[in-house]
Amino acid sequence: MSNLRYEVLLEVLKQLALYEALDFEGSHGRSKQLSLPRIPPVSFDWIWTTSFLQWLQNDEAFFWITGKPGSGKSTLMNHLVKTHRTQHSLNGSHRHFTIIDFFFDFRAGNSTANDLVGLIKTFLTQLSKTFANVESSLSRKDARQLLENDDCDQLEELLCRSLRSITTRACAFIDGLDEYKGDYAALTDLLMRVQHRTAMKMCFASRPESVFLARFKEAPRVRMQDHNSTSIRVYIDQAIERGRATLVDIESVLDENMRKEILRRAQGVII
Repeated sequence: MSNLRYEVLLEVLKQLALYEALDFEGSHGRSKQLSLPRIPPVSFDWIWTTSFLQWLQNDEAFFWITGKPGSGKSTLMNHLVKTHRTQHSLNGSHRHFTIIDFFFDFRAGNSTANDLVGLIKTFLTQLSKTFANVESSLSRKDARQLLENDDCDQLEELLCRSLRSITTRACAFIDGLDEYKGDYAALTDLLMRVQHRTAMKMCFASRPESVFLARFKEAPRVRMQDHNSTSIRVYIDQAIERGRATLVDIESVLDENMRKEILRRAQGVII
């Protein structure tokens, strides 16, 4: 085997070993779930008329998307990660950002898919797949051993080192802080340390738990239930259209007053 072929093979084996060390059970579970079609369909055009757009374009560290259970926080976060408008709004003259994301999920219980190790490993995986220098650095034997140890402090150090080494700034979208099964204070401490050490912007979503209210009281925010009336109204109208096939007098049953009553009782909860 030629030296060149041997070196290529060695690099491939290092990459395989790296991503094996970064992987964990359930690492893609929440993202697959959020990729399913939404019932009812949801419109998020309103988010671009709020302080979120200004936050993307300024240097503030944190933005908080809060709301009641079932108000669509995770669906909005998934949309913001995927829409090109987020990336376009972040980038400007002399500003270039890379988006990374993590979704806590209570269904995963106390497993890695729902803890701080899973959060950091997910960020490192995304950075490695975007930046060759991060992949190369983490592929070294000493770094892989740290990844395999699952020690949160050591992983935090690797994350900060990786974030400082990339050619752009990072903007993280972190969903479901309240679904984390550990100590909320430890979670927020980690986020604040990483932000302070790397200047990473962070948008996170959660219910309005007291810990988050205290730690991020100065952060700009939106409340989901204040902006869901349009989507709920669309769903009501679509339900009426489906009902016409079986209920001839559905319009007389669901008149305008009834529509308004349904909107009032929903209280911004869409699912």
